[in-house]
Order: sequence, then C-alpha cells, then structure tokens
Amino acid sequence: MGMRESAFKCKPAVTFIEILVAAAISVITLTVVLILLMNCSFTRKEASNLTVATAHAETVLENIKLSNFANIETDINNGSWTFTQSQISADSRFNNFPLLSNETIQTAVIQSGDPLIVSVIVNWSSIRNSSLIRNVEFRTLISN
Repeated sequence: MGMRESAFKCKPAVTFIEILVAAAISVITLTVVLILLMNCSFTRKEASNLTVATAHAETVLENIKLSNFANIETDINNGSWTFTQSQISADSRFNNFPLLSNETIQTAVIQSGDPLIVSVIVNWSSIRNSSLIRNVEFRTLISN
C-alpha cells in the first residue's frame, strides 16, 4: 500500500461567483412573481368592477321592462333612466352592489316602435388609470 491517503479530502467549495449568480436568479424570480401577483390583483378588481357594472345595467333593463310599454320611449328620452353617480348611490335599486368610481348609466332608444330597441351603457373609471373610462353596453328588444 504505497502512499497513505490523507485524512482530509479537498471538497469542492461554492465560489463567490456561484453565490452571486444564485442570488441574482432568486431576485429576478421573486420580482417576476411579485409583478404577476400585482397584475392578478388588478385583473381581479377589474373583473369585479365589470360584474358590478353588468348588474347595474341589468337592474336598469329589468326596471325598464317592468314599466308601462307606452311610456318607455318617452321616459328614456326624458332622461328618467339615465343616472349620475350621486343618483346611483341614492337609488335603493342599486343598494345590493357597490358603487364604481365615477360611475354613470346612460340609456338610449336605438329603434322606436314595437319592438323597441333599448341600449344601456354603464361607464366607470379604471383602477389602473382614473382617466381611462371603462364601459359595458347592453341592448335589448322590448315589445308590448
């Protein structure tokens, strides 16, 4: 048995460069995950706002359909079914839903007669940029 093996073996060590590369990869990964979480949060809120706007538009349409057919077109043209933000917050028909930022509801008659084509548009401010206006429009036929 010739040479005696040393009791201490040189084990490969982690170099400083490897630690820096691992740290950089970790920071980049963490940054990407945080950005995705923020985007998911904004997307969830925008989807929630769209759901509320849809519910408000459906509420208006259902109430229009429940009114006297002979008066629907006149009421819409006179602004009876158009709401500002303060009117929405004061109207008990909308109490089941939160109020959207700078929300307005506009109604219009697209086609007169029977059937009557009615449009309801809900506008509100985006959560990412308050100067960006989001909207949803519903059109329906109403007949006597």
